[in-house]
Amino acid sequence: MNNKLDNGQKKIKCTDIITGNGKFIGSHFHLGYKIMQNSYIFSEKEERKIDKAVYMINWIILNTEYLQQIVKRKFCNISGRNVAARIKYAYLTTEIEIVENLKDTKGNLVLGLSIPNKNRIWLNSKRLQKSELDIARTIFHEVIHSLGFVHSRHEFINIFGELLKYYYDINSQKIQNEYHLFLKKRNKTGGVHTLTD
Repeated sequence: MNNKLDNGQKKIKCTDIITGNGKFIGSHFHLGYKIMQNSYIFSEKEERKIDKAVYMINWIILNTEYLQQIVKRKFCNISGRNVAARIKYAYLTTEIEIVENLKDTKGNLVLGLSIPNKNRIWLNSKRLQKSELDIARTIFHEVIHSLGFVHSRHEFINIFGELLKYYYDINSQKIQNEYHLFLKKRNKTGGVHTLTD
């Protein structure tokens, strides 16, 4: 397996992660979502998977050293601090549309699509057969694109999903427990698809 990203930067490994006491102080990050209705009919189970995937993204950004790890890196000609700041202040309600046999502009089947600087992403319905973590990685990958980062200029894009997986793996039980508490609280208050304290 190639251990370098396209720009020569090493891929992340567990030994590259520095642990510590947690939060990126003052982070305002919040990812909400709204599922756009179209011809795809999805099940309640699939909708729950999307809900949990979005919760996981929010939890990891707000409760781990995820952003500190981004700050420590240099991405092509962009400092990690600038990239982390763009994520830190992102307060998005992303429109998610599920599409069967999703294709890019070249006709290739893809897992997800987004347009830079737009809060809308498209997910291939086949992705909903995967785990919540896989769905979270795809959604966050597309969110990173929606913040203005694209493959042709920012070869580092996959590092975001790798970090998401790393922090999920070491916090999975805590995330599971807190998600269930979050659902109970949301059900009592009649809340919708948002993550609040």
